[in-house]
Amino acid sequence: MIQLVTAENEAQFLALANQPSVTACKIHTLYQCYRDDPTMAQFWIFSRGERPMGILSLCSKVLTIWAPYLLAPEFAEFLNFIGWELVECDSTGIFSVANLLGAPVENCSVQRFDRLPQESLQRREIPAIQDELSIRELYELLCQTDEKFKDVSVLDAWMCSISHRVRHGFSKVYGILEGEALVSTAGIYTESASCGVIESVATHPQYRGRGYASALVLQCVQTLASAGKSALLVTSQLRTHEMYHRLGFRDSGTLFFMRPFDEAKR
Repeated sequence: MIQLVTAENEAQFLALANQPSVTACKIHTLYQCYRDDPTMAQFWIFSRGERPMGILSLCSKVLTIWAPYLLAPEFAEFLNFIGWELVECDSTGIFSVANLLGAPVENCSVQRFDRLPQESLQRREIPAIQDELSIRELYELLCQTDEKFKDVSVLDAWMCSISHRVRHGFSKVYGILEGEALVSTAGIYTESASCGVIESVATHPQYRGRGYASALVLQCVQTLASAGKSALLVTSQLRTHEMYHRLGFRDSGTLFFMRPFDEAKR
């Protein structure tokens, strides 16, 4: 059974939202941002009998699911009744749902910070890390460096969401400037009480190989560690795996993305 979050089941919803998972972190952050504004996001809890099994959020037509087990017919029927353009989920059960809907599934790698090897503590000289960035410049850099981001992100909606979260302390974004130009970035875009998710690690091609991305990722790890939280990282680029492993990350799972069939053909 999939039910809207109410005062009666909110405690169960929040307990599940504190799971050490990429999707749980995102749902937790969205709930903190928009719990009192149903025009911006909606939230559900998934139960089997009396037992809560998972949580869902819908924001800007992106449905995020945390549920170790998905009852495919129920979720497929649910998706047919809501307006969605993307589903993100870290359960392999998404494939059963996708088969019922005839929808394609893509994936990204999830890394978990383990520990920093001693030899990687030596940093190169880099410009100062900035924590107050132009959201528009951030968007433009991500479009330049990530074709998938460019294809799926809408400027106004993305800027509205990220600027709101940064202003209210729900997201932390770091960057390195050369002159006045933003050339490298990484950020903690979602957090829960137990962990945070590092995303959108990007460096302009002309400035790669200088240790900028490594320094920014380590800044994110340090920020989370100082709050007693573990660090997760999402990446879709195989060429960056070696860098993340050198910094102390280890493979931890997979984040799956599903789009409607017609949308995927565009």
